[in-house]
Amino acid sequence: MTGGAWFTWALLLPVVLLLVLSFGLAPASRLAPLWVLVPTTVLLLVQLLMDSSPRVRERLRVLKGTTVDVPVSETRAAEPEPSPATVHPGSRRSREVRVVLWLALLVGLTCAVGFVLSTALFLLAYLRKESGLGWGRGVTLAAVATAVVYLVFGVVARVPFPPGVLF
Repeated sequence: MTGGAWFTWALLLPVVLLLVLSFGLAPASRLAPLWVLVPTTVLLLVQLLMDSSPRVRERLRVLKGTTVDVPVSETRAAEPEPSPATVHPGSRRSREVRVVLWLALLVGLTCAVGFVLSTALFLLAYLRKESGLGWGRGVTLAAVATAVVYLVFGVVARVPFPPGVLF
C-alpha cells in the first residue's frame, strides 16, 4: 500500500465512525452530519480505490484533465485566475484580511438585526461588492440562499436562529 492509501485510510476511518455514530442522533439532529459525512465517505472511497488500483487510477485520471469548452464572448475576454504560487504574498494577505472583515460584518449584522436578515443583507453586499453582480441577480441569489438556509435549518432541522438587538 502506498503512502497516499494509508493517508486515505487514516481519514476514512474516523469519517465512517462519525457516520455510524450520527445514526444514533435524533432525525432532525443527524440531517446536517449526514449531508457532510455521506459525500465525504463516497469521495474517500473513490480516492482509496484510486490509491490502491493503478488501473482505476488511470481510468479516473482521464476525468481529471477534462475541461468543458465554453465560448468566450468577443467583447469580454476571460481573465485567468492567478495560481497560488504566482500571487504576491501581500496580495494574498490583503485578500485574507478582506475575508476576515466580511465575516466580522456578518457577525456584527447578526448581533444587530438577527441571523436571517443579516444573512440576506450580507450575501447581497458580498455579491454586489466582491462578485460585481447587478442588483437583480444579487437580490435573487441572496433571497434564494437565505430561503434555503431558513427552510433547511429553521423549518426542517428546527434550529432556533439568534435574534438581533434591533429586531
